[in-house]
Amino acid sequence: MKKKLLITLLLIIITFAISMIPYEVARMTSPPDHHFLGQVMNLDDHNMYFSFIRQAYDGKVLFNNRLTGNPNGGVFFNIQFLTVGLLMRVFHLSEYGVYQLWRLSGTVFLIGGFAFLSTIFIKSMRRWLLSMLLFCLGGGFGIISIAAFQAGLISKELMNILSYDVWGGVHPFQQIVSNPNFSLPHGLMLIGFAFYLIAEKSKNRKFYLYSAVIFTLDGFIRPYDLFSVFAIFPSFVLIESLLTGFDLKKSLGRLLPLFLSIPALAYSAWLFKINETFRWWSIQGHNIKSLPEPWWHLLAFGPAIILALPRLFHIKKQPLSSEERFLCLWFVVIFGLEYIGWVIPAVGFSPQIGVPLISPLILIGFMIKSRKFSFINMEQKTHRNLLTGAILASVILGNSGVTAFYSMRFILRVNTNRFYACENEVTAWNWINNNLQKEKTILALPSSSNRLAKFTSECTVAGHYSVSPDYKVNEKKVFGFFSPGTYPEEKKEIVKKLNVQYVFFGPEERNLWGTSISEPDWMKKIYDNGSVSIYNILN
Repeated sequence: MKKKLLITLLLIIITFAISMIPYEVARMTSPPDHHFLGQVMNLDDHNMYFSFIRQAYDGKVLFNNRLTGNPNGGVFFNIQFLTVGLLMRVFHLSEYGVYQLWRLSGTVFLIGGFAFLSTIFIKSMRRWLLSMLLFCLGGGFGIISIAAFQAGLISKELMNILSYDVWGGVHPFQQIVSNPNFSLPHGLMLIGFAFYLIAEKSKNRKFYLYSAVIFTLDGFIRPYDLFSVFAIFPSFVLIESLLTGFDLKKSLGRLLPLFLSIPALAYSAWLFKINETFRWWSIQGHNIKSLPEPWWHLLAFGPAIILALPRLFHIKKQPLSSEERFLCLWFVVIFGLEYIGWVIPAVGFSPQIGVPLISPLILIGFMIKSRKFSFINMEQKTHRNLLTGAILASVILGNSGVTAFYSMRFILRVNTNRFYACENEVTAWNWINNNLQKEKTILALPSSSNRLAKFTSECTVAGHYSVSPDYKVNEKKVFGFFSPGTYPEEKKEIVKKLNVQYVFFGPEERNLWGTSISEPDWMKKIYDNGSVSIYNILN
């Protein structure tokens, strides 16, 4: 156990160190007089997260939606955002500093969670180590399609489909690199399932209780995970009852995590389905068509699914254990929830619900009872070395692919403008924080609004495509305001309807507005640093 603990710690350090490479590349290649804003992907989502983190930094526990000008009260409780904001406040951390601490925490929870779960069920040290390497540092084969596209061999559309493992949050390493809101809850989910499966093996109900505590905690971090467990556990109880006979006491014990998590689920259902402001957030589940077709998604799992499939082909010779049936249900149920929107769009879930899919595949591939590892005889040294070499090669390919993908975009300057801000923009954000009253509505173009949500304590009109209510309607109004073809009377009507107190003219807004900014009698300039101006809307 001590040896495994040391290996786990070493893998956490190595994985996080490698994951820092794209961030260092982005910082080192910053354009002159520009600041790297701290993300290498999912910029809109991360800035949205920080709109809540900044509220915790400001001293709030219940968050309102600052990505809209509509007045709304503090009703959103999220333990993760609250903790990150408090760390930022207590230790006087910058947005970049606390984000890296958050990423490190996600790395610890994710790798630690898988180590805990895999240690319980994978007894062979060699297999455990290989599973850990594949989980922590592995990836798919998407980098090959990217190279083929660069060589002109395939279309961009096909490249995007075949490289889903590189950018789609499929593999743990990519989650660690790009989004701690994926990695940290994923780790919690693994810990919760580990306690649940310990309860199954030991028949000790207290571990069901531990599992319930973890999933309740996770429910106040990433509600998507609760929807998954509320589908997985009843399915598991049903399958086990059919195969081994119904036992009321045992079934109730297996459902204990659900009973204790009901308040968290009910709260999330109210917040994201009924609350007038936050219900817009769940509409992103209707973006199911942004996912590749299911078969391409399966291909994105790469070596993990290659290892798992042979095990499933040997079900007759070696029937699945109860734990293996649970792992299969884990994968099938979540994969089904992820793609149910293809059949019933009205109940589509966000693609984020599929974040934990890789874990059961890896475990199924390595949790084998006989001495034969699928079609490879693990008793023969040649076969063992062949398997080890193949896994290590896939780890190197997948890991270098993800690292290169997020690094080369900054070296080659591929669509990276939004990942940086000029010096005057940063100065203007600081001025806003020091001089304007919190939670006043600032009108700016969507990209600027999204940044303002992270770096200031103000409200914006069209800050995020799914969290801002009536985003598409308000987006047109925002562009209409900054368009030189809109009459002043129409502009005044726009700011009135959108409940705007200030207007932000950054480089993008100036470029759309024109070379000079006229001041109607209902707008007064209160700040200017050459490339950024801020106007007050007069009553």
